[in-house]
Amino acid sequence: MVVNSAATQRALTRRLERDLPVAVAPLGLDLAAEQPATAERPYFVCLGTIEPRKNHALLLDIWQRLKADHGEQAPRLLLVGRRGWGSEKIAARLPGFRPIVEERPDLPDRALGPLLRGARALLLPSFAEGFGLPVIEALASGVPVLCSDLPALRESGSGVPDYLDPGDAAVWRTAILDYATNSPRREAQLARLAQWRAPRWDEHFAIVDRLLVGLTEARRLPR
Repeated sequence: MVVNSAATQRALTRRLERDLPVAVAPLGLDLAAEQPATAERPYFVCLGTIEPRKNHALLLDIWQRLKADHGEQAPRLLLVGRRGWGSEKIAARLPGFRPIVEERPDLPDRALGPLLRGARALLLPSFAEGFGLPVIEALASGVPVLCSDLPALRESGSGVPDYLDPGDAAVWRTAILDYATNSPRREAQLARLAQWRAPRWDEHFAIVDRLLVGLTEARRLPR
């Protein structure tokens, strides 16, 4: 059995009725070198399906305050992802946030790279994640990350992102305002990011191959 993180492995093994070999093989990443998008106002990207566990409600609460304080001069929020299960409440709120919050449900892959590279940071305030692919996509693009303090996200991001409590809107708001400018806090993450290395597909498949070889050899042993 192959899983994408040690956090997923722990969650899985608690539910298995018998002992099975489990290999942790983080997903790899191949990104094309692209120029960042340009925009008149600083913007942030939240990448992922709109559903309750992704905690978009926290971001809308923050942007409601930002809109009240700064009007249309507030930094923008781009929600990249389709609406999923339980998204009705979030969808109902979105019209009231235009133009500072924009939904991009059908953004093609070729447009995501430049958009992500131009962002001040990726925002991922999820309540639960099994791997956190947007984290490594952002870091591999040279973009800082503000994300929830979850075991899977600490694995994928190592010590680079700022890890925040997904229930503390005040902490997130302060961080977002810091990252909207070239603050010391943002510069510190960019310095950490310079030492980060993206996971590779060849490493992923090397782990999978070792698992398959071990299973094959075990079947050949006399019983």
